[in-house]
Amino acid sequence: MIGSELMHYSFEKAVDLLGLGAQGLIKIPANTRNQVDLRALQAAIEQCRDRRLHILALVGIAGTTDAGGMDDLDAIAQIARSANIHFHVDAAWGGPLLFSQRHRHQLQGIEQANSVTLDGHKQMYLPMGIGMLFLRDPQEAVAIAKQAPYTVRQDSIDLGKRALEGSRPAMSLLLHAGLHLLGIQGYEVLIDEGIRKTHYLASQIARSPDFELLAEPDMNILLYRYIPPTLAAAAAAGQLTPVENHWINTCNQQLQKAQRQAGRTFISRTTTRTTRYGQASPLVALRAVIANPLTTEADIDAVLNDQIAIATELFKVP
Repeated sequence: MIGSELMHYSFEKAVDLLGLGAQGLIKIPANTRNQVDLRALQAAIEQCRDRRLHILALVGIAGTTDAGGMDDLDAIAQIARSANIHFHVDAAWGGPLLFSQRHRHQLQGIEQANSVTLDGHKQMYLPMGIGMLFLRDPQEAVAIAKQAPYTVRQDSIDLGKRALEGSRPAMSLLLHAGLHLLGIQGYEVLIDEGIRKTHYLASQIARSPDFELLAEPDMNILLYRYIPPTLAAAAAAGQLTPVENHWINTCNQQLQKAQRQAGRTFISRTTTRTTRYGQASPLVALRAVIANPLTTEADIDAVLNDQIAIATELFKVP
């Protein structure tokens, strides 16, 4: 299985479950837009063919979990088709962009996938546990079907026969309710507003010397970091040294922990290597997810101001 280094960790679980181990998952570097490197992807396919290794699938990501990056699905689809490889799209995060007339173009190529996964608990505002698998050929699911004489009989309607768990709760009713109560137009409003507010956050960060934007947003996830005043000029010019970046990493880790402890506002954090500083310089990033439709621009400003206030006290910035 081959895909971006930004693949969700569930893919590591999947190859372990299949008995392939970690070596069965080939991770391809991503660029500064958090997209898989297509040339490196093509090279990896050729190397596997030279070694007579069978490729189970090429994975395209429609919304990386840490940064919301969108792979070029159309290009990956063409590569998969020319190499006769199963094309899977992880659209757990970004799949609901299909509801948006304004943003659905980012998913161009997903219609060529052999299989697609989507999580209802992310941008569909549904409870945890509503994961969906879409197959171009639904009959492929028959290959993994299992029966028992006392429950999942051959002619019974029971999804348990095609899932790892033998029994499943009726979570699909919540999906059914969401689609009928909100509908396409309702989800479109939620998706568009989340992305609009994320771009507002990006613009506020870009104009502030206290922060550095680490990636332009593709959807409702944004990576940025706090920059101490003494390093603001060097950060703006992209001339930070490894030692300075390491210190900034420490500052952002302490800031995120202090903000969480204070309890007024909250931002999660991650570590990214897909920045202008390259793979050799992992950066601790503050990770904002605009998933609450009630979030306002004033709320966003309050979060940034809170971070500045905490950093000023934490690092004794004059």
